[in-house]
Amino acid sequence: MEFFLNELSLHNQFQSEADFLATLKTVILPSKQAIEQGGFHLYCHRTLANQPISLSFTFKQVIQQHRDPNLKRVILSWLDKYGPFMEDVREHQPDDYLYLSYNDEIVTDKSLGEAAYRLATDRLASTLSFAPSNFELTPLPIIWDTTPHSVTLNLPNFWQLAPLTIYIQQQQPPITSWNALLQRAQIEFIHLIFLESVAENLAGEPFNTTIAERVMVQLNILNQLATCFDEEGQRNAKGHDITQNYFQGDNALFSDESENNKKQFKQELTFQKSPTETIFCPFHGKIRHRTFRLHFSWPIRYAEPVYIAYIGPKITKA
Repeated sequence: MEFFLNELSLHNQFQSEADFLATLKTVILPSKQAIEQGGFHLYCHRTLANQPISLSFTFKQVIQQHRDPNLKRVILSWLDKYGPFMEDVREHQPDDYLYLSYNDEIVTDKSLGEAAYRLATDRLASTLSFAPSNFELTPLPIIWDTTPHSVTLNLPNFWQLAPLTIYIQQQQPPITSWNALLQRAQIEFIHLIFLESVAENLAGEPFNTTIAERVMVQLNILNQLATCFDEEGQRNAKGHDITQNYFQGDNALFSDESENNKKQFKQELTFQKSPTETIFCPFHGKIRHRTFRLHFSWPIRYAEPVYIAYIGPKITKA
C-alpha cells in the first residue's frame, strides 16, 4: 500500500491562512503520522510547496511567516528536503502516449496520476486530499485514455482522519525482513519460482524497506506478465502493454545485460536451478536504492514458470 498527498487539492480555496493551518494541523499532519506509524509512506509531489492555498499565498509562504519555529522547521524540512517525494518512486512517465485525467484535467505526472497508475498495475494506492477542496469524493474516477478505449481507475481518497485511520488498520502490514518478503512473495505470486540462490544472497544483506517495496513491485509485474497469453499461447494486449511500459526504452525498469557483461560475468549470472541444472539469467529489474538488481529467466513463455534467481547488489560492477 502506498499513499500520495494530492497537491491538486490546494487550488486557491482557503479564505484565510488560519483556515488552511487548521486543516494542516488537524487533518494532514495527523494523517501523515498515522500513515507512517502504520509502516507506510506518504509521498508528496515536489511542487506541493508552491501550490496556492489562496489568491495571496502558497503553502510554503504561509509556513515561512508562521510564528511557531518548531512547526516551521518540521514542515519546511518535509517540503524541501526529506519528503518522501513522488518523483523518487514514480513509475509512470509523462510520455505522449499516457493520458491520465480527472474531471477533464490532465493528471499525468501528478500524484493522482502516479497513484492511479499503481491501481492500473493491480496494486493498492490511495490519496490524501486537503479539505475543503474539489476532491472531497471517494473513489476518485481517474480516466486513462488508451487506444481504442478508456479505462476508469477508481482511486480511494481521504480528506478526514477517522476513515483514513480505519483504512490503514485494515491493510496488510509492511514487510520487515527478507524472509518475510520471500514468504509473502511465494504466496502472492504463484507464477514465479524462487531459486535457493535468492535467499542465500539476501542473507548477507541488511534489510531495507525501500528495496523490499521495489522488489514486490517488480515481482508483481513479472507475475502478471506470466499470465498475459491467449488460448493459442500468444502474448495478449495486456502483455504488450506491460512490455511497452516496463521493458522498452532507455529508462526501462527491466533490461538485458550488455553482450560484454554477459561474457565477462557469465559465471556470476548463472544460477543453480536444480542439483543437475543451471540457468543463465542476464535479464534483470533495476532498483536505484543501493543499486540492487533482480535477475530472472527470460523470455517469459506461455505455460512456463518464471524463475527468480537473484535479488541483491548489482552483479556486473566494473
